[in-house]
Order: sequence, then structure tokens, then C-alpha cells
Amino acid sequence: MLVCMALIRMAVNTDEFVNRVKAADAQLGSSVEDSYNGHNLKVGDKYDAQRVIDCVRSLKYDFGYKKRVGVPVGTGVGPVGKSRYLRYGLQPENEIPIGEWIGFSTGNWGSLNDVLFGDYFTYMQSQTYANTAGLMFHEHMHNIGFHHVGQYAVPYTLQGVVL
Repeated sequence: MLVCMALIRMAVNTDEFVNRVKAADAQLGSSVEDSYNGHNLKVGDKYDAQRVIDCVRSLKYDFGYKKRVGVPVGTGVGPVGKSRYLRYGLQPENEIPIGEWIGFSTGNWGSLNDVLFGDYFTYMQSQTYANTAGLMFHEHMHNIGFHHVGQYAVPYTLQGVVL
């Protein structure tokens, strides 16, 4: 988990992250509704790529990771938070409601024979750390209010940048 967290932090602070988010501008839009202090976000509203970059990069990743029964290997679950995109710069950082945990498969996270992303063969074939970091990042995007319902699928778009 610590290696994956470090990979996420490294990835979002690269020029490549900035360039790829900006290149994906047409895919950046809201699939949630939220409002705060007279500001409204509607499904279908376009996101500004630089604001997406800023609200992701400035986030303090203070989340918990849980083993969850019934979560298939290679997937994650967790609560969807309020839109950090909308509230970033308007609401104090520590008051923006986020989802505070991510749940993964109950597999033995420290074992090469039963790793988080599958068995040892899958581990060797799929570069588990990168894939798991991408999955963790995807779930973190849900935690801060990005979703993939309808036309826009921001967590998948940004996950592809981190992988």
C-alpha cells in the first residue's frame, strides 16, 4: 500500500500528469450534482483541466484502506464524497466532505501468492504496483466527488494518466 501511495504522489506531481490531463480536456466533465454557497455544479458541466489538476495535486491523502468481504480481486469500493472540484478554493480544506476509506479484496495483501490484484501470475504479468496504484487513485477520485455516470468518466480518464 505504501509503495502504491508513493507512486500516486509521484505521478500527480509530474509534468506528464499535467500534459495528459490537459490533453484529456474533452473527457473532463461532471457526472454529479453539487452546490456550495451559491455555486452549483450540474451533470454535464465541463471541468477546467487546470482546476482538476490543482484540486487533485493539493489533496492531502488522509484515507484509510480496508479489507472488505465480497469485493472481487482487482476492484475497489468506498464512499463518494462531495465535489472537491466545486468546493476547492471556496470551502476550507478540512471542511470539504470526502469519502474517507477505500475497500479492497480480502486477499493477503503481503503475499505474492494471493496479492491484492490476483495471483502470482497476474502479479508478474500486470505489474501489480502500477495497476493497484491506478485502482487506488480511481477510488480516491470517487472519494473526492468525481464519478463515472453518463457522458463523463473522470475517474477512468485520470486513472489512465496515473497507470
